[in-house]
Amino acid sequence: MNWMAGVSGFLLGTVWGSFINLCIDRWKIRYSEDPDSILTDPRFSKKLKDHLRQETFSPLIPSRSFCFFCGHRLSVTELIPIFSYLFSRGRCRSCDAAYGIRSVFVELTHGFCFGALFVWLERWPAIVILALDFSLIWLLGSCHHFPKQGRRLKGWAFILICLNPILFLMLKR
Repeated sequence: MNWMAGVSGFLLGTVWGSFINLCIDRWKIRYSEDPDSILTDPRFSKKLKDHLRQETFSPLIPSRSFCFFCGHRLSVTELIPIFSYLFSRGRCRSCDAAYGIRSVFVELTHGFCFGALFVWLERWPAIVILALDFSLIWLLGSCHHFPKQGRRLKGWAFILICLNPILFLMLKR
């Protein structure tokens, strides 16, 4: 039965890792030090520029994933973690722009981390807390792309990670 938990955790982790990729990509562009350079750069799509002008480019404001360079809206089959990257060879199907290996690496590491947590831990609250901590560490690692908002994110992350011992003590009762 443990292998089923591991597979379930791996699949859930890859999906969550895909969301973490979305956060990293969108925050890196939205909070860049020179957002005007993106608005004037001809390499980026009109769709991306419109989202930036309207300030609707955020992981919290739902918008369908699209290629930043040509504006191609990703289909459901292009959103499957790891497999869609492998089948498309890490490139946009419309304009052939490269996505970069980081996306599949984040998805894989989240999958393995979540799978291990599902196998080794029995209590759901502990699994959720440690899984979110792992993702938070990934987001903190990408904060150097947006130094102003990165400080705020680091502050919240520090507070949340410091609360972990309190949460684990509460779970033991």
